[in-house]
Amino acid sequence: MREQHEHFIKFEDGYTSVVCKAPKESICHARFKCDCIDYYNIDIEDNELVHYAGDDKHVGWFDTDSCHHKDWVAEDDECIHGSIVFPVEPEWHGDYYTYNIVVEEGTV
Repeated sequence: MREQHEHFIKFEDGYTSVVCKAPKESICHARFKCDCIDYYNIDIEDNELVHYAGDDKHVGWFDTDSCHHKDWVAEDDECIHGSIVFPVEPEWHGDYYTYNIVVEEGTV
């Protein structure tokens, strides 16, 4: 099963987060009730979302209110690699500056 959608990194007020635009049945929305740490070999079998722990079949569901990628970045934003340069407008406040991003959201 291959994910074919987009995730975006959102940088807002010094914090990063993931914006998920994934369709409902994307792997990032997969959830299982089991206590497994890893969900290897996630697949759809007989119209059910499944993963295996040894020979045990665990059935799950898709939850669009959550996303594994969002969880991962929320726990450790050092996993974000690469760089982007965007224009800012310095604003002086008497004894400090703030820097306002001057491009509209989604245009970079």
